[in-house]
Amino acid sequence: MRTSPPQISRFRRWVGLVLLVVFFGIAIAFSVRRLQPYEVTSGSMSPTILPGDRIVVYARLNAVPKRGSIVAVRNPKDADDMLCKRVVAVPGDEVEIRGGRFYLNGLRQDDERYVKTERMWAPDRPAHILLGDEYFVLGDNREASMDSGEFGPVRARQIIGVALCIYWPLGRIRSLRPPADSGASAR
Repeated sequence: MRTSPPQISRFRRWVGLVLLVVFFGIAIAFSVRRLQPYEVTSGSMSPTILPGDRIVVYARLNAVPKRGSIVAVRNPKDADDMLCKRVVAVPGDEVEIRGGRFYLNGLRQDDERYVKTERMWAPDRPAHILLGDEYFVLGDNREASMDSGEFGPVRARQIIGVALCIYWPLGRIRSLRPPADSGASAR
């Protein structure tokens, strides 16, 4: 008695095809360096991103991050070093640090739900309106972050890309998209 080989359902074929396309799409994105993996080594973005977390950054020229986005940025003090920070102000915003507190467009920012510590160990910075290619980036753990509070605004060309997600360790996989209401009260 001869048995016929098992039949693969049409649904399973489509799922397999979709998974194959997604896999090759991701592989191509990594190979052309659009998606870049990074390991975070500092606690400056804690509790959002912890030391040892691995993130995927969407790297593109002329990135225009929104307020609330987490970005990979070249360290202004060491161009070979990458920093992971949150964009807290975009071109046209007025920024100021006074008494260890961050002010955006004249308003003290006390309601940033992702911030571990509001107080910063940064020197006071007089009010400054960001130019067309300047961004102000801060760590979520303000007391332990080397960021714009220390070195000032970063230029758009220093931004490597926008962080998309944590992919490792498995128990911490999550999206790093900015909250929908980030900065709503700042303007």
